[in-house]
Amino acid sequence: MKKINLLNGLRTKLIIYFLIIAMVPSAIIAALSYNNSRKSLKQQAIDELTVLRNEKKHDIEDYFKSGKSRISYMAQEPTVVEAMTKLIQTPINSTDYNNVYNKYNPTFTNFINRMEKGDILLVDCKTGSVLYSTLKEQDYGANLLTDSYKNTNVGRAFQSCKNSNDKNFTTITDYEFYAPSSNKPIACIAAPIFNGDEKVGVLIFKLGPERIDEIISNNNNWKDMNLGKTGEILLIGSDYKLRNNTRFLNNETDEKIKVAKSTILLKEIKTKVAEDVLAGKTNVDTYFDYNNNKCIIAYTPLNIDGLRWGISVKIDENEAFSPINKLQNLMFIVLIAAALAIIAISFAIASNIACPMIKMSKVARRISEGDLTVKMPEEKRSDEIGILINSFSNMLEQLRKQTKEITNVVNVIAASVSEITVSLTQVTSGAAQTSSAVSETTATVEEVKQTVHVSSEKTKSVSNTAKQSVQISGAGVKATEETIDGMNEINSQMQKIAESILALSEQSQNISDIIESVENISEQSNILAVNASIEAAKAGEQGKGFSIVAQEIRNLADQSKQGIRHVRNILKDIQKATNTAVMTTEKGIKLVEIGMNKASEAGNAIEKLMDNITISAQSAVQIEASSQQQLIGMDQVAIAMEGINEASIQNVDSMKQLEEATNNLQEMGERLKELIKQYNV
Repeated sequence: MKKINLLNGLRTKLIIYFLIIAMVPSAIIAALSYNNSRKSLKQQAIDELTVLRNEKKHDIEDYFKSGKSRISYMAQEPTVVEAMTKLIQTPINSTDYNNVYNKYNPTFTNFINRMEKGDILLVDCKTGSVLYSTLKEQDYGANLLTDSYKNTNVGRAFQSCKNSNDKNFTTITDYEFYAPSSNKPIACIAAPIFNGDEKVGVLIFKLGPERIDEIISNNNNWKDMNLGKTGEILLIGSDYKLRNNTRFLNNETDEKIKVAKSTILLKEIKTKVAEDVLAGKTNVDTYFDYNNNKCIIAYTPLNIDGLRWGISVKIDENEAFSPINKLQNLMFIVLIAAALAIIAISFAIASNIACPMIKMSKVARRISEGDLTVKMPEEKRSDEIGILINSFSNMLEQLRKQTKEITNVVNVIAASVSEITVSLTQVTSGAAQTSSAVSETTATVEEVKQTVHVSSEKTKSVSNTAKQSVQISGAGVKATEETIDGMNEINSQMQKIAESILALSEQSQNISDIIESVENISEQSNILAVNASIEAAKAGEQGKGFSIVAQEIRNLADQSKQGIRHVRNILKDIQKATNTAVMTTEKGIKLVEIGMNKASEAGNAIEKLMDNITISAQSAVQIEASSQQQLIGMDQVAIAMEGINEASIQNVDSMKQLEEATNNLQEMGERLKELIKQYNV
C-alpha cells in the first residue's frame, strides 16, 4: 500500500492554498498600504519640515522687516531728530552734553527694551562721530569715517545711510565680530535722520544674535517643533557660516566654539544644501548634512534687503521616517499574526474538509484491496461532504449487496452451465448416434431400393412370362414346370421383399423414435437457452457473450424442430407407402401361393391353365405396378434419409459448437468466481 506523503496530503495542500489565497491579497494590500502610508508619512515629514522652514523664514524676515520699520520710524520721530540736533550742537565733553544725554537717554532705553537687547548709536552725518551710545561701548565717541571702525559693519551701515537722500531709507549689515561689543557678533540696522530736508545724522541699531537664536530654536525648545532628537534649523550666511547656534552646540569639538559657546560665525557649513540655498534655490530632499548624516533637508533663501542668507531645516532620515519603520514593523507583525491566524483557521477548515476525505480514501483503499466488510465511519453533517460520505456509504452497501447477488448468480450460472454441459454432452452423443443410425438407415434404404429395383425387374419378367404363358399356355407340362419354377423364384423374392419392407418399416419406426428424441432434445435446448438468456441478463455486462450463445442455441433448436417436423412428415409418407407395399407384398405372396397351387394342379387341370395364367398375368401386372410404386417410394425415402443425414450432421456440428460455447461460458463463470472471491463481503 502506497503511503501518502504528508506534504502531498489534502490537508497540507488545502492549508497552503488557503494561505496563498489569504496571504497574497493581504500581502498585496499590506504592500500597497505600506507604500501609500510610507509615501504619506514621508510626505508628512517633508510637509512638516517645509511648513517649519517657511514659518521660520517668515519669522526671520518679519523680524528684520519689523526692525527696519521701527528704526526708520524712530529715526523720523521728532524726539530723535531733536536729540540728534542737540547732540550735534553740544560738544561731547561739555557739561551740557550730559544734560542732553540724560534727557534723551530714557527714550532710547525704552525703545531698546521694547525691541530687544542692543545698542543705539547716533552718528553725526557730516563728521562721522558717534555722538550717542546707549551702552557707551568702545565705539562711543569714535569716528566712523576715519577710525578703525570704518570697515566694520557699523561703518558700512553709516556710509550707506550717509550716501542716501531717501528719508525712508534703511539698511542692514550682516553679522560680524565687533570688537567694541566684546568681540561678539552683531548686525546693524541703520536709517538716516532728517531735520526737515537736511540730513543731520544716522541712527544705527546694533543688535546681537540672541533674538534670532530664540526665533530659530523656539527658545531652545526644539521638540515642540516636531524635530525629534536629531532635527535642527540652520541660518547660513553668504560666507557659509552659521548665523545661529546649532542644537548640538554641546557636542561641538572645535575649540573656538567651545570657548565662545557659540557656533555663530564660527561654524562653516560647506555642503551642497548651503551652496544651493545661497544660489537662491528652494527644495526639500535627502542630503548629507555637515556631519555626513543622511537627512531630510528643507531649505530656501531669505528675502532680507542687504543680506544673502539661507535657512535649512533638517532631521535625520532614520528619525524622520521612524513612523514608517514602525509601520513596517507593525505591518510585519500584523502579517505574521494574520498568517498564523490564517494557518490556524486553514488548519481547522482543512481538517474539517480533509479528515472525512482521508477516512473515505482509507475505506476506498480497503475496497480496492477487495475488502467489502469495511464500514464507513458515521459523519453527522448536512453539507456537501456529509452528503458525499452518506452517498459513499450507501454506494458501499449497494456494492456489498450487488456483490453478494453476483456471487449467488455466478454460482447459479456455474451450476446451470455444468448441467447444460452435461446435457449438451448427452445431446451431442445422442446426435452422433442418431447421425450414425441415419447413415445406416440410409444405407439400408439404398439396399432396399436396389432390392425393390430387382423385384421390379423380376415383376416385369413375371409379367412378360405371364403374357407368354397365355400365348403358349398350350405348351403343356413343360411350360407348367417352368411356371412352377418361376413361381418358386417369385415366392422367394417376395419373401425377401416382405422381409426388406418389414425391416424398412422397423427402421422407419426407429427413425420416428429418434426424431422424437431429437425433438425432445430441441425442446430442452430451447428451454435451456431461455434460462441461459435470463441468467445472462442477470449477469449484466459479464453475461452478454453467453446471451448471444444462448440465442444461437435457441435458433439451432428451432431449426432442428423445423427439420424434425419436415422429416416426420416424410416418414409418415414413407410409412404409408411401406404399409401399402406390405399389403401388396402379402397379396403377391398369396397370389404366388395360389399360382403355385394352381401350377401344381396344372397337371390335373391343364384346361384351367389359361384362366389361371390370365389371372397370374393380371396379378403380375399389378405386382409390377406396385413394385414400380414401391421403387418410387424408396427413392423418396432415400432422398429424405439423405436430408435427415445432413440435418443430423449439422445438428452434431451445432451441438459441438454449443458445447464449445458452453465450455467458454463455464470458463467465464470460473473467472467471474475468481474475481468475486477477491471481495470479502
